Amino acid sequence: ARAEAAAAAWERAAAHARRAGDRHGYYESLTWIASSLWFGPTPAAEGIRRCEAMRAEVRESPESEAAILRELASLNAIVGRFAVARELLATSNAVYADLGFTLQVASSDHAAVVEVLAGNPAAAETSMRAAYRALEEMGERSFRSTMAATLGLVILEQGRDEEAEAL
Repeated sequence: ARAEAAAAAWERAAAHARRAGDRHGYYESLTWIASSLWFGPTPAAEGIRRCEAMRAEVRESPESEAAILRELASLNAIVGRFAVARELLATSNAVYADLGFTLQVASSDHAAVVEVLAGNPAAAETSMRAAYRALEEMGERSFRSTMAATLGLVILEQGRDEEAEAL
């Protein structure tokens, strides 16, 4: 709950990594800055601008670009650009799938966030149920518990309290 402070720390880490010539560390830091922009107090328009700039910097790292695309999608959803947000998420998922990062594809709740912001909790539920099933099939438990909690919130959003409590 201290995204602004986290972003400042990641900015310092990125500067150190850049000076040291550590591209991996630099790109990783940028992905965490993007995450802080999404979770923190930064206005969405500024977050979009900064994520776009960071995306351009990490182009040679598909994994880092895919991570930034998720935060960029969520920020675009905040300002009502739902089609753009969905396209960014599809691109991110395709990159992760090409890299064989099935956990990253399955463990994202960004699609649900976009759909809730778009006023479509049923689509958010569909997304969360698919993510939960995929994580269950992998035998994954850590992210799956988060998916269950988010799924419960999406079900509550639709007024189905008893079903959410059963999760």
